[in-house]
Amino acid sequence: MQKEDNKNGTEKKIQPISPEILNNEFFEHSAHIIDDYGFEINKEEDVKKDPWFKENFSVIKRYAEEGNIDFQYNIALMYENGWGVKQNYAEAFKWYRCAAEKGHSESQFALGLCLYWSKGVTTDLKEAFLWFSKAAENDYNPAFFCLGLMYDEGAGVEKNEIEAEKWYRKAAERGHIGAQINLAILLASGKDITHNYKEALNWLYKADKEDCPQASYNIGYIYEEGIGLEKNDNEAAKWYNRAAELGHFNAQFAIGQMYAEGRGVEKDAYTAVKWLKPFADQGNEEAQKILNQLRETGEYIEHYDEETLKGFIFSAEHNNHEMQCKMGYIYEYGRGVEKNEVEAVKWYRMAAEQGYAEGQYKLGNMYWSGKGVEHNDFEALKWHKKAAEQGHKAAFESLCNEYLWLNIEPDFEECKKVWPYNGILNGKNG
Repeated sequence: MQKEDNKNGTEKKIQPISPEILNNEFFEHSAHIIDDYGFEINKEEDVKKDPWFKENFSVIKRYAEEGNIDFQYNIALMYENGWGVKQNYAEAFKWYRCAAEKGHSESQFALGLCLYWSKGVTTDLKEAFLWFSKAAENDYNPAFFCLGLMYDEGAGVEKNEIEAEKWYRKAAERGHIGAQINLAILLASGKDITHNYKEALNWLYKADKEDCPQASYNIGYIYEEGIGLEKNDNEAAKWYNRAAELGHFNAQFAIGQMYAEGRGVEKDAYTAVKWLKPFADQGNEEAQKILNQLRETGEYIEHYDEETLKGFIFSAEHNNHEMQCKMGYIYEYGRGVEKNEVEAVKWYRMAAEQGYAEGQYKLGNMYWSGKGVEHNDFEALKWHKKAAEQGHKAAFESLCNEYLWLNIEPDFEECKKVWPYNGILNGKNG
């Protein structure tokens, strides 16, 4: 199955509940031992802490071997999760099948999950669909959702949005949050069913009442994009903020952008940084670009105490190129020290002359703007070219623009491929 990777939070789009939720379905039904025998565990945390399983494993297994389907199901749970016994997916699969074949609905559902996720057996989506169907025939609500998901994805069965809607709706009406969200997505954006935007939003509101961040995020997206209703950035920001507080990565990025732009909320650089800095720290270029813009415009000022600055200087003086650039930035904008552009140039040059691309880019900027050093177009070109040759994107863009601005023949081949130099250099630019 295709799996989305949205950890960087930059791909903003409506988001259904993905197949990964099936890994979490067990605890909607599984963490219990049959009351008839006097055993009861209700929460995952209790299961993991309770020594009862290890002490009574042999008793439970004996009942299972005697054919008791409830104990067959529970011994399978123990093998799958490593409760009181070494984790063993193959044994879990064996015992789930024993109970499933006798009509035990939870086991039928669990067997479907094993087949879906290759737990103790090779993936077989068609057979997984079969067992989910059997569990659904026994009126087991999580199986309704799984059937909807498989019809929606075309996994193990031909894709059919009408069937997906039917099964999602059955589960949604019984309170299944994942089904409520995916039903809403179908109603808002499905290809083969009649759209009903009002009902879609209502299902998302229902899911949101259970503090589901995916629901809050999707409501925000619908308002931002104007899906079936008028665009409303204020509402979008409200719902993105709620989803962000609940831990939704894409929502955190989205609300960070909105605070940076002052769209739907009052512009607040510090709140934008709060949400975007984790993404920037993980290498997200879009987040880094936004934060750099906020710093360079002076909307966001980082303050450093004396001890921190001493540490920065020590690292910079010992050839930490990244820290040399940081010291350049601190002096260029007066972050925790008195602003000193000449001192900034010194630090940027230190990094640049040792081949550090960011230092070369920053030094080129100083020459181009005449900050801390006498303005010199050709020194700017020289340093930007050095950085561009190392793949520095911002330096490349600056270099191309500088060639155009100065109306000179570029000596960097990559720039020739991007810009219409021939027309400009031959006087055809009007």
